[in-house]
Amino acid sequence: MAQEELPCAIFFSCDESPPNTIIKQIVSTPQVDPVQDDIETYEWDIDTKYYTSKINLCASKTSILSSSVLERTNAIAITFNTSEEDCLTKVSKLWSQIKESSPQVLLLICENCKESDPISRTEIIHWTLDNGFEFVELNEECESEDEYDVIGINRIIQALHAHTWPNLQLKSENNRKLKSQIESEKEKQKEEKEEEEGDCSSKSSSNEPEYNELEDNSYEELFSQFADMKVKAEGLPPEERKKFAEEVVIKFWKSMGGDESEIAGLSDDDDDDKVPK
Repeated sequence: MAQEELPCAIFFSCDESPPNTIIKQIVSTPQVDPVQDDIETYEWDIDTKYYTSKINLCASKTSILSSSVLERTNAIAITFNTSEEDCLTKVSKLWSQIKESSPQVLLLICENCKESDPISRTEIIHWTLDNGFEFVELNEECESEDEYDVIGINRIIQALHAHTWPNLQLKSENNRKLKSQIESEKEKQKEEKEEEEGDCSSKSSSNEPEYNELEDNSYEELFSQFADMKVKAEGLPPEERKKFAEEVVIKFWKSMGGDESEIAGLSDDDDDDKVPK
């Protein structure tokens, strides 16, 4: 894929720090040809246990993005300073100008935040919840002793790794093993279901994965089915596609050990959904 066609993660700054500050903590490579004037561009080769991908990390000095850049924007990160009384006003103004890109990863980043700051942590949390952002403190004073807590720059990288980039390539060996495991488990579940119903004629001729039977699947199993889920989603009407996407998010969240209560309210139809991509 040509550099100018790569998906983008765009970093903005609403404080005195340059927008490339976070990027330089992720990559050490030199700039490449910019995707747009006033946007510094760096290529990032993502290589995780499950997939590889190449994306553009962009440091933008402007909130006016071309249609080409908007279409390729998958993630937006905004840095701000909680010691400034108008920091959320600045963030809100910037977000109103770029939200049409509809990015799936949204990060609001500061050094750290205290209740005594002009803008309190509570106010920031409310804003992030209202606008769909995740709040990340680079130097968070973490009270939790959980060794699995990921904070600061590592959390930013983790959030970008967790995104399903449109050009990602699953690692073939992992993909083969996971598909084999999934097919074996699905066959076992199918046989058990038929025995319970006592009706062998109920066998389905559909090759579509039975997503509702995958409630307790691991992250690896869910990730390996992403391509199939994407195809299914593309064939659904808008409202059904939205509901399906919400179910996928919840499944991934639970598979990574997340508490369902932390994302309660994700769907307006939570009462009807069965939390089973």
